[in-house]
Amino acid sequence: MTASLFAPFSSGRCDGHDEEGFSRPSEVPLVASSRRSFGFSLVELLFVLGVMTILGGGLTLTLAHRLLGNESPETVREDGRKFTAWLQGRMTEANRRREGFQLFFSSGLTESVLLSWNATGSTERFTAGGKTWFSVQGALVTRSTFTPMQFTFSPAFTLELRSERRPRAVPVCYFVASLYGRTDLRDTPP
Repeated sequence: MTASLFAPFSSGRCDGHDEEGFSRPSEVPLVASSRRSFGFSLVELLFVLGVMTILGGGLTLTLAHRLLGNESPETVREDGRKFTAWLQGRMTEANRRREGFQLFFSSGLTESVLLSWNATGSTERFTAGGKTWFSVQGALVTRSTFTPMQFTFSPAFTLELRSERRPRAVPVCYFVASLYGRTDLRDTPP
């Protein structure tokens, strides 16, 4: 076997030099190992696992934040501003059409508010898209009627806007509709 590996260097001289006088390696095979290395070393595997753990942890925190519904307070306030603009638009439309409407509130937390026009019976719904949860302040208020001739809500109501779907969660802001048709988005309760 050694004869085939060292065939180019077999010149018959025993002093470690070939015919041209160059030194030749002394019985060192041309290939260091006949065994080939497939796969990764332990250090490489540990490094990759560490990087994957860090990336996975960041992704898990991001997804948990989204799935649990813990939106930022600014997102909830933006949904409150959208609701205010939507309701003011409906109030203007009611005044133009000379037709009142009723707002219906659920007894618990909900992501939408239902509006029903009095004369036509058609309904509209404002939905926050799963980011903001509404609850009416006061357990006895389940609906409020808007009368365009007097531009009034009866009864007046306050909606609490939350970032979490938990009844005990602290409201981020409050939507207040007064008896005289004024609407306001506040950071403090009325």
